[in-house]
This record gives sequence, C-alpha cells and structure tokens, in this order.
Amino acid sequence: MTAMESGRRPASDAFLPILDELPTMIWRSRADGACDYFNRSWLEFRGRSLEQELGDGWSEGVHPDDRERVLAAWRQTVATQSSFEMEYRLRRHDGAYRWILDIGKPLFGADGTLTGHIGNCVDLTERKQAEGAARRYEVLSEQARDALLLVGAEAEILEVNRAAEKMYGYTREELHRLTIRDLRAPQSQAGLPGQLRQAWREGILLETVHRRKDGTEFAVEVSAQAAALGDRRVLVSIIRDISDRYRIQERLRASESQYRSLFENMHEGVVIHELVYGQDGSPSDYRILDVNPAFCAHTGLRAEAVIGQLATAAYGTAEAPYLATYAETVVEQQARSFETYFTPLERHFSISAFPLGGRQFATVFSDITERTRIEEQLRQAQKMEAVGRLAGGIAHDFNNLLMIMLAHGELAKESLPAESPARANIDNILGAAERASALTSQLLTFSRRQTVQSQVLDLNRVVAETGAMVRRILGEDVELEIIPGRDLQRVRADGGQLAQVLLNLVVNARDAMPRGGKLTIATASTRVGAPGSRGVEGLRPGRYVTLAVIDTGTGMSQEVQSHLFEPFFTTKPTGKGTGLGLTTVYGIVKQAGGEIRVSTRPGHGTTFRIYLPAADDVEAEGVERAADTLGGSESILLVEDDPEVRQIAVQLLTALGYRALAAESGQEALHLFRERSPVDLVVTDIVMPGMNGAELAEQIQALRPGTPVLFISGYADASSLTPGFSINAEDLLPKPFTAEALGRKIRQTLQRARAQLARPASYRNST
Repeated sequence: MTAMESGRRPASDAFLPILDELPTMIWRSRADGACDYFNRSWLEFRGRSLEQELGDGWSEGVHPDDRERVLAAWRQTVATQSSFEMEYRLRRHDGAYRWILDIGKPLFGADGTLTGHIGNCVDLTERKQAEGAARRYEVLSEQARDALLLVGAEAEILEVNRAAEKMYGYTREELHRLTIRDLRAPQSQAGLPGQLRQAWREGILLETVHRRKDGTEFAVEVSAQAAALGDRRVLVSIIRDISDRYRIQERLRASESQYRSLFENMHEGVVIHELVYGQDGSPSDYRILDVNPAFCAHTGLRAEAVIGQLATAAYGTAEAPYLATYAETVVEQQARSFETYFTPLERHFSISAFPLGGRQFATVFSDITERTRIEEQLRQAQKMEAVGRLAGGIAHDFNNLLMIMLAHGELAKESLPAESPARANIDNILGAAERASALTSQLLTFSRRQTVQSQVLDLNRVVAETGAMVRRILGEDVELEIIPGRDLQRVRADGGQLAQVLLNLVVNARDAMPRGGKLTIATASTRVGAPGSRGVEGLRPGRYVTLAVIDTGTGMSQEVQSHLFEPFFTTKPTGKGTGLGLTTVYGIVKQAGGEIRVSTRPGHGTTFRIYLPAADDVEAEGVERAADTLGGSESILLVEDDPEVRQIAVQLLTALGYRALAAESGQEALHLFRERSPVDLVVTDIVMPGMNGAELAEQIQALRPGTPVLFISGYADASSLTPGFSINAEDLLPKPFTAEALGRKIRQTLQRARAQLARPASYRNST
C-alpha cells in the first residue's frame, strides 16, 4: 500500500486558507523540525507575527520550567518520525501562561519519506484549574486536623473526613448511619435544636461536649455554617477537640517560673495573642495577652498600653496585621515564618508565629531593618555593576565603529580639493562622530573602563578653577557659597573628570531649583573608620577628601533615588537630557576608588557627598610636549583583531609615511616580528582573543628588549591583562582616534624610546 493509500499525505499549502479560519491553534513543521506555518488562531493567541514564530521562534513562549522538556520531546519526535503529544504552558499575548495539549502527527510524501509534522493545540487551563481546585479541597479536607462533617436538613451525617473517623472512633460508613444527636454527650442534648436552627440561619461557633464510639466524652469547639452543595443546602461543621487545652494550661502554670524567665530575657520580641472571631464565625481580630520587654524595645510601645487591646487598636490600623496568616497558624496548628515591612512602625521585621493550642498563638520577631537596608544596597550595587558591564561592552564595540567612521572621513576629506563643497558635508559627519565619541566616553566612564590621566590634585583648586563656569550655569536667581576645606589633603584623580563631576552635579542642582535657591559647594578632609567615627559602606578605613554639593531644591522620591545613577534614566522632559550626567559622575567616582552618597527627600533639597581617597604623596606631574611633526618613515607593526579597524589604521599609517605591517592576532604578530625585522614600533589592541595585547608586549620584549609598544583600545579592561602588568597612560591611545592623534602619539612614543636608549646603561638599569 502506498503512503497516499494509507492516508499519510503531505499537508498542501492549498489547505492553509481553510486552516486559518479554524478556531483551533494549528501548526506545521518541516522534516528537519523547524516550523514553517502557524494558523491565525495560534498567532492571535500568541500576539506575535508569523515571522516571529517561524523556525524555533515559537519555543520562546514556552514556560521556562517546561521548555527543555518540550524541546527534548520534539527533537525525539523528529528523530523517530513519530507522533508528538505533550501538555505544557505557553505564554499568551497578554503575558499569561496557559496550559495547552499539543498533538502532532507526522506527514509523509508519496514516496513514504517524512515531509514534516502537523499538529493542533487545545487550551487545558480551565480543566487544570478545576482539577486543581478539586484536588486542593480533597487534600485540605483529608489532611485537616479538625473533623469535617457535612450535615443534612434532618441532622443526618452526609460526609466526613479522615480526621472525623479518628476523632470519634467510627468508620466512615458507620458515621453515615448516624446523626449529630448521636455524637452529643447526654448533658449537651438540651440545647441542640436551637443551636441547629441558628447554624442554618446565620452560622454558629460554640463549645460543647461530644462522645466517642467507646463512650468517652471530650470537649469540642464547633463551627457550623450553611452552604450550597450543588442544588442542595448542607451544614458544614468543623469540630475541634479542645480537651488538651486544659492540660496545656495546667502544664503552662506548672512551668510558669521557667517560662517567665525565658520570656522576659529573650532578645527577640515575643507576643502572646488570642484569635477573636466575628459573628459570622470567621477570624476578625486578635487580642494581645502579653508582651516581653524586647517587644517594647523593638516597637517603642508600652506594655500597659497594648496588653488586653485588640491588634487594630494597639497598632492603629483598620485591619489586624497579618490576620490571615495568624488564623492559618491557629486553625492548622502549624508554625508560620515570614519577613515584612510593618508600616505603622516603619520597620522591617522577621516574624515567626507558633500555635499555643485553642485560639492562642505566639509571635517571635526580630528587627531586621538594618539587615534589609544593607541587602538592598548590595542588590543596587550588583545591578549597577551589571549595567556598567553592559554599557562598557556596548561603548567598546561602538568605539571601533566610530574609529572607522572618523578615519575614513578624514581620509576622504584630505583627498578632496580645498574648494570642494563636499568637505563641509564631511566636516558635519566628523563632528557627529566626535559627539558620538563623547557619548561613548560617558558610558565608559560610568562602567569604569575609561582611560584616565591621573595626577595628584588639590580639590580646592579644581573647585576654584571651575567656579566661574559654575556661576554662569546657575544664573542670577541661585545663591552660590563655596566653603573650601582647610589643610585639605590632595587626591589622585583626573582633573578634567573631577571638573566634569562638579559641573554635572551643579547642573542637576540648578534643575532642582527652578524658582531659585542656594547652592553650597564644600570640601573637607575626613577619616573613615576612625575610633568614634562612622564608617562609609564600600570604603576601607583611611583618609579621604569629601566634596559636598548641597542644594535647597525640590528633592527626590525614594523611587527616583533607586534609579538615580542608571544610564539614560532622567526625570527631565524628552529632549532635555540624555540621562548620562549622574551616570558619568558615578563612573568617575568609582573609577577613582571613591564612593558617592545621596541624602534627599521631597521638598527638602538634596546633598551629594563624594568621598575620594587621599593621595599618599604629592608628585609633580610632568606634561610631555607634543612632537612638532606627525609623520615618519619607521617600520610599524599594527596588531588589531577587527578587520575594518585594522584596514583603516594601516591606511592612516601609510598616509603618515610609515611602513606598516598588519597582523590580526598576537601569534601572527610574533611571526611577522621575527621574520620582518627590524620593527621600530608595535601598535597593538589590548583586548583580543587568544593572546591579548599585554601578553604580546611581554613576548616582544623577550625577543628584543627595548622595542617600544603603543597600546590602543576602546577601554583598558584590567581583567584582560596578565597578572602584574600595568599600562601607563602615556603608552595608551584610546579609540576612536584621529590621524593627527595617532601621528602625534607615535612620535611621542618613539622619542621616549630613543631618549631611554640614549641614557647610560647604569641609569637605565636603575630606572
């Protein structure tokens, strides 16, 4: 029999319009398992286009907990050319996950070969929920510690749970032949008719005495309420054995002395409560029966003010705090633990609730406000670190693109006559690329991957030199006060970056004072972690210099503070800010080994306080004069893994007159260095696969000591360097760079190398 005769026929595209009209979700795949069709019902369910779902795109919507299981089953189906049937959760267009049954059948061509699979999906969510609800009810009723009885209109027992069999000593079948009257002790029969009428009418909660099959009597608490069961009304009766309550109380009295000593001396707050029920028989509040001294210390509440009070009155709340959780503790007689922010006291607490029998329960709590604050700071720091890594990676790759744009633009411009109108267009392109370079520089600064020109600085001098610009930024309606610190220690940092930090904070302060106000800039020396002084999270003990920028503006909410230093986050209108100002401040401060703290609240102004490590010494930072000429005829080995950057860099070197050799890796560079000597200068990228720039420089020095090496990079990532290797700022040219910058850096590097070789050997060895 052929494949067509057996009913195994391919799904023709002619049938697809018909499948599109069906309400069932339908899909089709090729022989290799990649889906090539989804009907309209599937796409509407997913809220995605056909292009997004094709291939393996549909698997993006499978619940993460189900995805590997589904994909493994699908791979097995394709490999064995078998059917596919599985239940899993698929994300709907509104983001909700729905349970579906997915059934797929193989499709075979006329020659019997597999052409793919076709399948349809059914939404099982409602069935799953119904099954779950029924199962939860069954589990709750069967696992409950209390007896559960369903009672008919004539007080007959219709259904019971396992706890009822255990409590009364009857089997389930025996209880079905009894009535509520048969369970009552003789002395409790008199009030039963009236109690049943009240239970049917409005529900009831009472204590009485019941009798077991063996005749023993025991005290019980009965909660009964009428309910609908299908088209029939039944009385749901929950019965709790409370005979142990008196024995527990007796034991408590016997151990009162030991208990009171423990209770009074615990460091954790302890409260004894009693659950209070409303007229409908459900928990409505709880009463505070006793508290220990630690409770008063943690909450600031007096014992005499809360003992005997309902929780709503003691805490001043509309509803009793955590009533549902405490009611579960009492009803299920199981301990509960949780952490919470208690709004009335504005504190974070860790709370454990323990049943004490009957309606009573105890809560033991600890104040974890400080721990929560530290954890939140850690989460914020981890978030900022992750965002910083992302920003640095983007900026590094973008710098390579800008490098290509700037270099090609410069070469194109130089190839045109001076009077060519195209030169103006190229100037506009170069200007835009330079502005983009400044933007990536801000991202690199935030991610602490920007190269810096560190020197020992007087922070007071930086503030003074920036003062004139600060006054112009603020305008006439803002009063400026500068308070320089006396005997201020110096810091090691990039002076331009510190000025940028100050100006960014000033701009931020000005925007927070639209109607004018006062701005104070103050510097001071301080010691973190000294005896009697407070530490600063993230800083090691030692000497620091602080820069404080204090405004009387609008302040910030807690929500704004939580996003304050994130890239592109801004509260300004669209077009009024990039959201990188404070991001840049954060990166500069962290890169300098410092910390920044913000103190603010709405309507009360803002204080930014920056801590910078004090310099160990004061050095005279020499500034090397730029070379007079940019070009030369030396032989230069260029090492760059990005082919486009490598190509344009070779063009720039050639245009400057140099003899350029190019290598795409450290291994190739070593080969060229050995075979094509002499090489006067090695220009290498730092971050490269395999052998990085630092490792290459070490190999070059081993082959020919004294060979100058100039590093180029979008950022100097310390993790990419070999242990113990460091790069001086004078040996690094950041990307993107112009032909002029490249030529000037090469001349400076070659001149330094020649000056070093001209020194006496004893002097070179000593340095």
